[in-house]
Amino acid sequence: MAENESVFVEQAEYLDSAMFSSWFVEHPKEVEILRKLKASGAKLLIGPRGTGKTTLMLKALNEMSFAGGAETLPAYVNFKTSLRLEPLYKTSGNATFWFNQWLFLNAGIGLANSLENLGFSRQPQINDLSIETAKKIVDSLQSGDLDTAKKFLETPITISEFNSYSQECLNICERVRIVFLFDDAAHAFSSDQQRDFFDFFRLIKSPSISPKAAIYPGVTNFSSAFHVGHDAEQVDIWLDPTDSRYLNFMRSLVNRRLSDSTATALTLDDATFQLLALSAFGIPRNMLNMVRKITTSEDTDNNISSKRKTFSRSAVLSAIAECGDTSQQIFKSLKAKIPTYSSFVDQGLVFLKQAIQAIKDYNSKTTKAKTVTLALTEPLANELKTLLSFLEYSGLVRPRGNVSRGVKGTFALFDIHYALLVEANAVLSQKAFTIADVAYSLSRRDAHAFVRTSAEKLLGTKNIAAILPLQLPPCEVCNTPRASSEAKFCLNCGSPLSLKSTFETAVQQSISLLPLTPGRIKSITSQSSIQTVKDVLLDKEHKELLKVKMIGPVWATRISRYAKEFVE
Repeated sequence: MAENESVFVEQAEYLDSAMFSSWFVEHPKEVEILRKLKASGAKLLIGPRGTGKTTLMLKALNEMSFAGGAETLPAYVNFKTSLRLEPLYKTSGNATFWFNQWLFLNAGIGLANSLENLGFSRQPQINDLSIETAKKIVDSLQSGDLDTAKKFLETPITISEFNSYSQECLNICERVRIVFLFDDAAHAFSSDQQRDFFDFFRLIKSPSISPKAAIYPGVTNFSSAFHVGHDAEQVDIWLDPTDSRYLNFMRSLVNRRLSDSTATALTLDDATFQLLALSAFGIPRNMLNMVRKITTSEDTDNNISSKRKTFSRSAVLSAIAECGDTSQQIFKSLKAKIPTYSSFVDQGLVFLKQAIQAIKDYNSKTTKAKTVTLALTEPLANELKTLLSFLEYSGLVRPRGNVSRGVKGTFALFDIHYALLVEANAVLSQKAFTIADVAYSLSRRDAHAFVRTSAEKLLGTKNIAAILPLQLPPCEVCNTPRASSEAKFCLNCGSPLSLKSTFETAVQQSISLLPLTPGRIKSITSQSSIQTVKDVLLDKEHKELLKVKMIGPVWATRISRYAKEFVE
């Protein structure tokens, strides 16, 4: 990967070890977070996409692996491909069994990789399976080939077998405890899979095995037997823009990633830097994307990138607008991934628009410090809580807890994405403003000021449940609407009712849902056989993408990553 491209790679797992070590920036709460990741006990690392969960896990992996006199054997396991097994829950009566076998095998492969990285040539077998065979079973399950999986897996892996394998790995490296770092553990929008994962997580926890998992806020479903706080401590890593250490962190991120001249230009213009950092809304990936936008001129028609020497006000505001739009696109993509909740996405966009307007109206009238916080009257309807959870997952709103105002009631506080507020001119709410004006207002806002309102007012109805129905498909046989989300059989014809596979629904979507320009999408669909996300995933070695005029290896790799992230 060319250096001018690699500096803007947002996901840590795509960086080689040299780049990772060179570009890693210390999280403001890193010492505490790493201590919890490396210690005994179960932990859940929580934060929206792009907040640095993978980066912190990999840092913990490196520190545990090569610490002098280490007693811990760490194993990093990425579960981002777990959604590929989700169709089994629609077609197989024993999907939970196969998913559990997949979990055991992946954890075993993770341990084997750790032993190899530490220089140990001996590789124990898990349930009499070599690691090569274990990988074949994993690949078979991910492709839905149960016949091949059954052929290789003659005897099911039990927790007893797994514990024996884990202890053998500890004996080989002469360490006393295993720490599993399960990345992308509960991102798949399959509640059945998530619940099965947390049953597995709880099952393997023991004095000699400490599981840690990276999860997303809002969309994670725990099993009935799993209780946050009792079975695992939750560790929030979402950076807070109001933290006194926040700007220094973002400044270090820019300095480490960019050339001296570009970094200096950004950091010398303190107002520009502050506004970009605050508009990132605590998400490092947002910061990198905005910096790429304003420092790099991309000719998408000719696949050419070049460095900009100056950064105009319009370029900065355009990058901020694109940042907000990217987060909204993550939210909008839920409509394609989980169509059952389509109405929640539609009404979520209405909620955001009205929330921004309410904040703008407040800021236009106040003579004091500005606000970015919405205060919703409690109690919140369950449907509204689900809507807000999807917005939180997408990084569009940030919960700030509750506040009581006596007889006026109790309010749930939510910060709205700063980039959306900047784009809508909702912070200053005046026609003429400078970058410095907005940066000043955001950095010196009143933390105790907020806009008191209600969800009913923002959504225009008192009957929240009526505008947030589940979009359940009708009976496939007689087309009769379902009686409820819990219905197993059609009331009219008695046929079994089922929901479409989340994975199959996602991969069948058009590539127009990927973050590509309309021109590039048109070129791909007209000059290749690629039409859907699935087509991109099946395009081995990018042969089809490379047929498209002005798409080279760099862009082909980027488009492939967009497709993978869409279904992950």
